[in-house]
Amino acid sequence: MAPPAEDGIDFLASDLGKPDGWKTLLAGATAKLGSISLLVHAASPRRLEADTPLNVTEETWDAMTGINLRSGFFLAREAGRQMRDNRIKGRILLITSQHREMPRNLPHYSASKAGMTMVMKELARALAPDGIRVNAIAPGAIPGGGFVADNLSELITQIPLGRAGTPDDIAQVAVAVLSEDLAVMSSERR
Repeated sequence: MAPPAEDGIDFLASDLGKPDGWKTLLAGATAKLGSISLLVHAASPRRLEADTPLNVTEETWDAMTGINLRSGFFLAREAGRQMRDNRIKGRILLITSQHREMPRNLPHYSASKAGMTMVMKELARALAPDGIRVNAIAPGAIPGGGFVADNLSELITQIPLGRAGTPDDIAQVAVAVLSEDLAVMSSERR
């Protein structure tokens, strides 16, 4: 169930773990907004440290790849098609992970994030001629949400900044990537 609207923000809820969950979400968004110009796919199931390569179940594997990879691809592709058909120079952002390239001892998670990275590249090539940008953000350790680590203090010793990331860190990058003004990103780097 979606939370009630407040401060002008309205919410839609859909179970992206179900085969048609992405369709329900996209149809609801299109009905409320008329058209879509921005899409961020950040959904991911909770990861448990016990789901190692030798222990992960088929059910857990399917849940992770279903939400991250299957729903992520079809939701982004169909939003991109709508943007193209409505001549909207929109933006699509997929939240992947640094573990798309680096094992985390959670094969279902790493594989789904690696797949999302390739989905981003494929859709970027397909939609770029229509002026639609497709990008990804690949954060590291962001405690909370789906990230649960018994060894967080050990992980932090491996992070150059000496701290885990925060949702605000990701939000700032997302706003810059989704901005119509690409100067936002380049001016911040100077």
